[in-house]
Amino acid sequence: MGSKHFVMWVDRTSSLLRKQLGKREKIVLVIDNAPCHNRLTEDTMPPKRAWRKELITESLKRHRVSVPTKATKAELLELAFNNLPRKRYVVDEEAGKHDIDILRSVFALSNIYLLSKSIFSLPVKHCIFNPIELAWACMKNYVRDNNINFRLSDVRYLAEQWMTSLDAKPATAYLDHARNIENMFKKADSFAEQIGEEIVSEDEEVDSEEEEMFD
Repeated sequence: MGSKHFVMWVDRTSSLLRKQLGKREKIVLVIDNAPCHNRLTEDTMPPKRAWRKELITESLKRHRVSVPTKATKAELLELAFNNLPRKRYVVDEEAGKHDIDILRSVFALSNIYLLSKSIFSLPVKHCIFNPIELAWACMKNYVRDNNINFRLSDVRYLAEQWMTSLDAKPATAYLDHARNIENMFKKADSFAEQIGEEIVSEDEEVDSEEEEMFD
């Protein structure tokens, strides 16, 4: 799916969810870091190195950055990259039109219950943390087990049937599983840090003993 189609899907889905769930209902959209999810708005895009000096200068002036009169292209690019505006994403803007608050940050899934209406951006290449991957696998299994005619229309019907029947119990189980995986990674990190500190401490003791032997 390209960026354009994904943005259209977010707009359509956000509108539908807001109408179905009402103005006060909490909504959480969980997305990964696919490139089509991260397209920046036009006014926050960084300049490209292929741009002419005139374009870079215009971009700097739009962001109210003073431009030296005799600056080279390399100096203008450096100035632009040092004064980049805060990133804003097209997906966030579309969701915001439907009163869905936007939060783009790498948050631990254990915090998912603490935030109300947000878009989460998961770590790159860590699909194991994404509960959607579990739902996706279950839906594919359902389609495979029930697709006896092997028609594309049946695939779509079965996928929609599975999604419609998904209730809070399995959805919560997907989130709990992802949170358990996160806790496992935290314990592994803590253990690795402890082992690293012990190794460093042992190395320092050996160095100290060797220094005493040669003194």
